[in-house]
Amino acid sequence: MTVFAAFLLLSLAWSWACWLPLAFGVDAGSATPWLVQAGSFGPLCAALAALVPRSRRTGRLAFRHVLAQPRRLLSGAGLLAVAVPIAILLAAQRTWLATGGVALPPIDAREFLPLAMAVFVFGVVPEELGWRGYALPAWLQGRDPVGAAFTLGLAWIIWQLPLYFVPGTYQSGIDIGSAAGLLHATNILAESLLLCALYRMTGSIWPVIVYRGMTVLAGELWQLPVSMELHRCLWTIAVAFVVLARPSAFHMTARPSTA
Repeated sequence: MTVFAAFLLLSLAWSWACWLPLAFGVDAGSATPWLVQAGSFGPLCAALAALVPRSRRTGRLAFRHVLAQPRRLLSGAGLLAVAVPIAILLAAQRTWLATGGVALPPIDAREFLPLAMAVFVFGVVPEELGWRGYALPAWLQGRDPVGAAFTLGLAWIIWQLPLYFVPGTYQSGIDIGSAAGLLHATNILAESLLLCALYRMTGSIWPVIVYRGMTVLAGELWQLPVSMELHRCLWTIAVAFVVLARPSAFHMTARPSTA
């Protein structure tokens, strides 16, 4: 079994154990949001479990190297982690307004910090430490980065499938069998490509975490309706096509192997 396959199976085992009962209608009462949050730690737990064997010493060194590069956020590529999500959101708002949407309400400053902490600590960080901190570099060994990004995107889609059937989750507002569901899945592939490019350009997980965090936080702050989110999906896909046209976006910063 490959390192990536083991990671994916462990992630599914942890996350689906938390989510499948809810997806099948089990009433967990007040524990429901805790189970949803606990499931998001699946990728991180899978990565840590995969790094335990002594034979993975090189992988542990590489994992620490990836974590120890926060200064890469200040690089030109790192700043894209902030600029691109903002540009996509602004473009999506403009096209949404042009098709009958409404202006986004002002942000309540009192809600920003606690919500940002929740988004990063209980969602984005544990997910991305697993997906892009461990699984992506492990899967990239000897492979084309674009193909690796799409493979990881497919795994990402499979991983969150139960959430489409858990009431109250973001995914539950999307009909998985509709055109909107197809667009959302395509958006996940596009976002996987963009995150892979950020990771390759910076050699660090932190720009990836910032990009994902800003994307998720915008949705939570404004409680973006599905119609607005679909516009954001379209712009994310458009940006992904621009990145695909620039092979230099996938040049890799040197670092140890995660094998």
